Amino acid sequence: MALQFVIGPASKDHEQAMIQQIKANLADPKAQVFYLVPNHVKFEAEVSLLKGLKTGTIAAQNRVQTFSFTRMAWYFLRESPIFAQPRLDTASNAMLVARLLHENRDQLRLFGGLANAIGFTTKLASQLTELLNGRIDAKTLQKACDDLPGNDRHRAKLQDLVIMLDAYEQAVGPFATNASLLAALSQALQRHDLSHTYFYLDHFNDLAASEQNLVETLMQQAAQVTVALTLDDLEPAHTPDLFLPAKRLYQRLDAAAQRLDVAVLPAIVAPDRTLSKGMHAVEQFFVADTKLEPIKFSQVVPNVTLAKADSPYTELREVAKQINIAVHHGARYRDFLVMARHLDPYADVIDPIFAEYQLPVFVDHEHPMQHHPVVALLESLFEIQRHHYQYGDVIRLLRTELLIPKDMSPQAFRAAVDVCDNHLLRTGISGSYWTKNQDWQYLRRRTSDDGVDLDPEKSEQLNIVRRLIQANVPRLFKALNLAETGLQAATTLYQWLIDMGVVDQLNAWRQADIDAGNLQASQAGEQAWATFVKLLDDYVAILGETPWDLEQFVEILNAGFASATYTQIPSTLDQVVVSETALTRLNKFKHVFVIGATAAVMPDQVSDSGLLSAEDRVAIQSLLPDTAWLAVNGPQVALGDPFINYAGMLAGDTELTMSYPGFVDSENHASPYYTHMLEALKLTEQTWEQPTPDAAPNGGTPRSLLSDYVAVAQKAREQKRQQLPVAWQQVYTQLMQTSWQPLTVRLTSSLTYTNDVGKLSSELAQKLYGEHLFVSVSQLETYYRNPFEYFLRYGLRLRVRPEFAMTPADTGSLDHATLDQVFKKLAEQNLRLGDLDAQQLRDLVSDVVDSLVAQPGLEILTTSLQGDYAKRRIQSILVAVLTAIRQQQMASRFAPQKTELPFGGGDQKQQLAPIVLPIGNQRQVSVRGKIDRLDTVTLNGDEYFLVIDYKSSKHVFTPLEAYYGVAMQMLTYIDAVENDLDEKGVANKPAGALYMHMHKKPVAYDQNPDKLQIAHQKAYKLQGLLVLPDDQDQALNLAKQFDAGLADAGFTSNIVQIGTKKNGEFSARTHAISQDALALYLNHNRQSIIHAAQQILAGNIALAPLQFKSEATVITQSDYQAIMLFDPATEHDRYHHVDSLDVPTIMANMRKEAEDHA
Repeated sequence: MALQFVIGPASKDHEQAMIQQIKANLADPKAQVFYLVPNHVKFEAEVSLLKGLKTGTIAAQNRVQTFSFTRMAWYFLRESPIFAQPRLDTASNAMLVARLLHENRDQLRLFGGLANAIGFTTKLASQLTELLNGRIDAKTLQKACDDLPGNDRHRAKLQDLVIMLDAYEQAVGPFATNASLLAALSQALQRHDLSHTYFYLDHFNDLAASEQNLVETLMQQAAQVTVALTLDDLEPAHTPDLFLPAKRLYQRLDAAAQRLDVAVLPAIVAPDRTLSKGMHAVEQFFVADTKLEPIKFSQVVPNVTLAKADSPYTELREVAKQINIAVHHGARYRDFLVMARHLDPYADVIDPIFAEYQLPVFVDHEHPMQHHPVVALLESLFEIQRHHYQYGDVIRLLRTELLIPKDMSPQAFRAAVDVCDNHLLRTGISGSYWTKNQDWQYLRRRTSDDGVDLDPEKSEQLNIVRRLIQANVPRLFKALNLAETGLQAATTLYQWLIDMGVVDQLNAWRQADIDAGNLQASQAGEQAWATFVKLLDDYVAILGETPWDLEQFVEILNAGFASATYTQIPSTLDQVVVSETALTRLNKFKHVFVIGATAAVMPDQVSDSGLLSAEDRVAIQSLLPDTAWLAVNGPQVALGDPFINYAGMLAGDTELTMSYPGFVDSENHASPYYTHMLEALKLTEQTWEQPTPDAAPNGGTPRSLLSDYVAVAQKAREQKRQQLPVAWQQVYTQLMQTSWQPLTVRLTSSLTYTNDVGKLSSELAQKLYGEHLFVSVSQLETYYRNPFEYFLRYGLRLRVRPEFAMTPADTGSLDHATLDQVFKKLAEQNLRLGDLDAQQLRDLVSDVVDSLVAQPGLEILTTSLQGDYAKRRIQSILVAVLTAIRQQQMASRFAPQKTELPFGGGDQKQQLAPIVLPIGNQRQVSVRGKIDRLDTVTLNGDEYFLVIDYKSSKHVFTPLEAYYGVAMQMLTYIDAVENDLDEKGVANKPAGALYMHMHKKPVAYDQNPDKLQIAHQKAYKLQGLLVLPDDQDQALNLAKQFDAGLADAGFTSNIVQIGTKKNGEFSARTHAISQDALALYLNHNRQSIIHAAQQILAGNIALAPLQFKSEATVITQSDYQAIMLFDPATEHDRYHHVDSLDVPTIMANMRKEAEDHA
């Protein structure tokens, strides 16, 4: 029985000292040697140890075993009952704790309310494991809790923890845990003859209480226990001390030896490692810096490089480049260790950068399993059951692509799911629609109008997905509901997944990854499925015979997957290792790169987010027995931060490179280690940037040089250089002669890219639009606002993905259709609006709306309470509008003649004659549209017509917008009516075209009903273009037809924008134009139609959004911003800026235009 320490700082070769001791032990033919190391370095340590012992006989080497603690437990306990027990890994442990939380929720004062908080179950499971590993059972914790003062604020949390720990101890009985294995091993070894057995511990800087208990057993039973510790001496630790973690461990082991009366042999000082001057200097720096002692070398220290990069990407790329160059000069990949305090900022770029430089890499970092498709499949299945087939849950299930029908390719299934996704978004279908055996219809909205068409092909794709869900998911839920025990439910779920081909799909993915050489990825599906099966096994073992509880099962499954990680296996022995500094590494590397050395993480910002805070631990640690303790946390961890970084950097023996990115999401500052080392070692900071034209290419692979070339060429372009240096031109020439030629062409084309949309050939334009162009007024306005948007919308027919929402267009269509039906029903019964009282009007509107929303395309108003509210709101607005129309009709002699009156398309018998204009080259343009309402009045034998257009927002007629072609609607409507009446030989005169705002505006209450009516009329005053005769008397007579009140002098109409003075003349509140002015507008409007049509068929699709003054609404309010990528800050994208002309100038321009075309 003896304990011996091998000591020395990281510059000492502890392993070599132990090898010499082991060789001496092996001289005894009965000797057995166990070399114990942390699990994550076991393989490397075994290879290194055997290499060191290679001078001995094979028989001697066979008496040496390299184990971790758990592996040693398997060695000695493989025949014992405990090893037949199922292992409680991280995932199943979290599952078990979730169950215990569920069962003990009513007893818990604090934890009960946190049971469903994200991450709490995992945090509690980790804490319970730590307590048992620290040899703290429920009784020990209860005693510590009782010893606290009665008013101590830690008691409530600790009492909950006692309850959970007590339940946990009982629940883990049937399982093998780390704590129970070590305890069983300790007991078993007490019965073994270990008098010729030697145990060596290496690479440990801390031990849990359960691990130290095992070591104490070894100290009592074995011939000798030798422990290697990285420390400078055996003096008691005083903060600050670089070797604080190792000294803590030494003090505990030494105290245990004294307590157990085990002899402590004189410590062995390990021999020196062969280190470069630079690495010796790094060690001296850390010793002095931790003690806050000044240190400065007399000259520049070699073999140490400090660098600042402009970004994490540039930083890691420079590291990969240096490794690549070194390997070409004879280095091995395994000579390099790349470390960061935390790898998260680099997680997305490690693989692509190392692949670019063709460097084999092993990233020694845990990857969580919770985002794997298997996990998503299970989560979404139960969410579907819980929420009853809601959109997000169903689509997430389908997007896993684990339920593809056997007779369908993945590509076809993906396309079908896309169709289904669009349909669900548009229609809002959910719930029982999925369980009905009734096919759905996919309706496609027309680009040209508001109609819809049935799409048979997409309907079939849609129903493939619908049938997949309807035929399989409800039967699973039914079977689960019928299950009585956990075993029955688990069996049902497992068999359903097998029957649905989930395992087959995972195997197909695995084979595809293997074929593609992605060995790491090929293991993911297999591991995820194995984790699920183990969780099921554990669940059955724990709850298989208990009554089936779905909620509990889901909680347990989620907790299990939340803590599950992928097992990583190095694919080759010779590869670059990427790791985090907190993970102990063997001192076997030549060159260590420490990346991400910012002040934020070096020293690390200590997280005190565990269940037991640092304050909690301090409160109870002194109340625990000497053989039990908790891991250090909070400030105590911070004291060990220098040691972690020191040990990591000294894992190399030749070179150290430390770097940090100057900017990530915000500006970074260098670590104090970095800045202090820069000064102490008299180093000059390097700058790592993207390559520049003046820097010669300096190594890499064809793929990495391609990236460099693109970066260099871009900078040269920004610097307006005429050509690149010869060296970079040669790089391009060489790349064009390799297999990277296609990618080279593609990437370098980005250098000359401009957002130039080009122009269509006239032949292509005619194929898109036809030789005879059919356009609506709104399409023409779109063209004048932005020709490129016209091309996207009406040429390519791109549409915004429809969603389950009432768009302004949907509301407008329903409003128009309702008003149309109301007027038609009144006409059928020979009634006017004035003939209906308020209740009759409300009933009529309600009946019409109900009939319209039953049609395809308006499902939103019938499938939810929100939709029902929207429908009632629309009805309320329509009643208010019709009430206003009724008031207007009572004051006006204009009466509705037609509603929803089309021209230029559809049934020729039911519409106005089309506007057809020649545009040259024997081609024509036909303009179509639909007039919401046409009113007429007969005055002195002349018939006047008035166009009314309903708008969901406030509109006015703006001469400037009409002049530039973005407000053509009202002029075109007037032209269409005139054109139709002229063709029929009917005399007519236009009285104008007015907008009616479809809204419900609250008006101030007034007891006087006349004033209330006036306020209501003002809220719906018609705005737009009024046309009055030049003759004053005729104009006044026509004005009276708009509003009978205008018969009185000094009256201002509340219906239209006309007012009179007391002398009978028109007041300044009258906004109207003459017949001659209207003729100029109409002529200009036709010329605008012709010009737009000519440009469209000529293939002009310029990205030139119209701009008045400085507004940008044409772009910002467009649905196609993501496609247009319009950026006026560049020198290529430009607005089509137009002058703000006054009305006299506009009229003069239009008059000249009319003369030119006369």
